[in-house]
Amino acid sequence: MKSRIILVLMALLVLAAVIPAQAQDGAVWNVSFYNNTTLTDPVVASRQDNRIAFNWGGGSPASGVNANNFSARWGTDVNLPAGNYRFWVLGDDNVRVTVDFAFNPLIDTFSNPAVGQLVSADVTLTGGSHHIQVDYREVSGDAYVYLDWANLSLGETGPDFSYSPPVTNPVGQWTAQYYANANLSGNPSAIITEGTPTHNWGSSAPLGGLPADNFSVRWTSSQALTGGTYRITTRSDDGVRVYVNGSLVINQWQGATGQTYTADVTLGYGTHTFVVEYYEAGGDAFIDYNLSQISTGQPPVVNPPVVNPPVATGNWIAYYYNNRDLAGSPSAIVSEATPTRDWGSNAPIAGVGADNFSVRWISSQNLSAGTYRISVRADDGVRVYVDGQLRINEWHDATNQTYTVDLNLTGGLHTFTVEFYEAQGVAFIDFNIGAPGTVVNPPTNTGASATVTAYRLNVRNVPTTTGSTILTKVDRGETYPVVGKNATGGWYQINVNGTVGWAYGAFLEVTSGVNIPVTSGDANPSPPPASTGFSLAAKNDVNIRSMPNASSAILGVLRVGRTAPILGRNLSNTWWLVNYNGTVGWVSGGFIQLQSGVDIDRIPVR
Repeated sequence: MKSRIILVLMALLVLAAVIPAQAQDGAVWNVSFYNNTTLTDPVVASRQDNRIAFNWGGGSPASGVNANNFSARWGTDVNLPAGNYRFWVLGDDNVRVTVDFAFNPLIDTFSNPAVGQLVSADVTLTGGSHHIQVDYREVSGDAYVYLDWANLSLGETGPDFSYSPPVTNPVGQWTAQYYANANLSGNPSAIITEGTPTHNWGSSAPLGGLPADNFSVRWTSSQALTGGTYRITTRSDDGVRVYVNGSLVINQWQGATGQTYTADVTLGYGTHTFVVEYYEAGGDAFIDYNLSQISTGQPPVVNPPVVNPPVATGNWIAYYYNNRDLAGSPSAIVSEATPTRDWGSNAPIAGVGADNFSVRWISSQNLSAGTYRISVRADDGVRVYVDGQLRINEWHDATNQTYTVDLNLTGGLHTFTVEFYEAQGVAFIDFNIGAPGTVVNPPTNTGASATVTAYRLNVRNVPTTTGSTILTKVDRGETYPVVGKNATGGWYQINVNGTVGWAYGAFLEVTSGVNIPVTSGDANPSPPPASTGFSLAAKNDVNIRSMPNASSAILGVLRVGRTAPILGRNLSNTWWLVNYNGTVGWVSGGFIQLQSGVDIDRIPVR
């Protein structure tokens, strides 16, 4: 890589004497698609393409392929004349280009992400046949990939994608499109990510390959704001325009020398789109841009409605709103098994947009007395009420954050309300009510300590991996007080900053352990629970895990189309305990189909 010059985000101007590249004409690409981001078998779709120039948006690239979390590999052999070649790629999310099976890729945005940016690199090739491989990875959101190359020795130019490049807006960053004219026309000569539109180029060109005069730039950004009144200030030479959420608030598209323009806008709590446009006619070129808050606002706080709680069937009543504030009448009211959803970039339900929507789920659960852990992971905001009391309040834009709360609940009926809003981009919520544990008074410190030897170790509410709840996790090298052990000494009870739980002794180095009291006689897993008489079938190959979460150990695989008896469920109906040919473990509800006529009330919470 050191011997190659990576030219980020520069496209050459088309001169009168240059020759447009005919890069992929006649090429036949063999492509394989994978439903993972690691190009790992199995191949779920394959085909032949004539060129790599795709914009799938939020959709799937082929039948049977995920819309998100997929990867693809193209390969072709092309006959090229000798010369110095320049390759260009533009993609969301990542692209890697390898020529002639080289150990180091020519372009690699897997290692150096450049989402939505034009990236190029040069390589000298001999005349003859050359193998070109392109790897692509899509994680979430929009998906597109473009490739082009040109023989600079023959005067060819590029890239020629023959499309309007998509604009991506990482929150807080600006996507800048540079044009070799003063009116933002045609395809941009360069697309780059910048921290601010503020620049002072003087009498110099803004980028290599662009003129010092008669150029223009468009910056686009999504900004997460706390709400209130904001002042936009610009000073420029020459013209400038500013749009906020599509509305033109500053319009000074004219020759100018250092004039200052301002506009005050009132914006709500959340993410807003800003577009700054600029052109330079002649002479010095600069633009100063500033956004400042001149009065504050507060995020909305909405109390849950007073409703008659649904019957305790384990189902949830879901209210969908076509706004992010749970305001007005819901667009839809449906019964759902769980609040857990992964909509990606799609709309959650007919009549509701893919962005700027909200949902309220309400359910009554008949619980036994005990300590429960409520866990929720979301993009974007979330609130959780238990019996009308606000227990989790994270009503703000977020990406994949997890929030938890532990509650001591009495036996009987309890009402849960989960509220969620989506701003923009991908949308998901993962909600779970952990199985009840025993309320433990922290035992007296024994003087013994345990140092973790595993990379990461689960701390559980009881000394077994079956049917237990993970209270927290500890990392290699960390040391904690030991407060007890089980009867066989295979598990140790440790105090992790006030959380007391059980860790497996094989992954601990215990010191001064002579006087450690036995605090539990439960040394072995309980016998498998009895079948409920109901069964489920796998819609895809699904892992059988030791605990009802995706980070627990894999015990086996329930193959697509196979059935297994149901032994239990978790409280949020997102994981199901099964016995598959003697392997007892948990499968995720997103990959299975319950048999017709399943009565959730007759399936116990484990």
